[in-house]
Amino acid sequence: RKLATHIKQGQQLVLARVAKHRAKLETQEERTESNCILDRILIQMKSLGEPNCHLPASYKDLNLAWLLNDLFVAGTDTTANILYSGLVLFAHHPKIQKKCYEEITSIIGTER
Repeated sequence: RKLATHIKQGQQLVLARVAKHRAKLETQEERTESNCILDRILIQMKSLGEPNCHLPASYKDLNLAWLLNDLFVAGTDTTANILYSGLVLFAHHPKIQKKCYEEITSIIGTER
């Protein structure tokens, strides 16, 4: 039950974000250039129109929420695996780890 509750809460958060972005796009001039994937998807959905689509808007929004969730989870998984691989490589190659540390501290410093 906890998992179902968390999934529902996650969907509600994403649906709220979709509604916020949709409202923002409707109040501004139609933008065709955006760095936000959600804006791009909403613009594309609007440009396709709905004369041949008989699905309710809530159904399309729910599908969009699932899509965005999948993209987020996939990105999180990829990032975690890359970090894990990097840590394993550093553990097996301490000279490279030291060289990377020195380069990072020379650029960023140690105060952060």
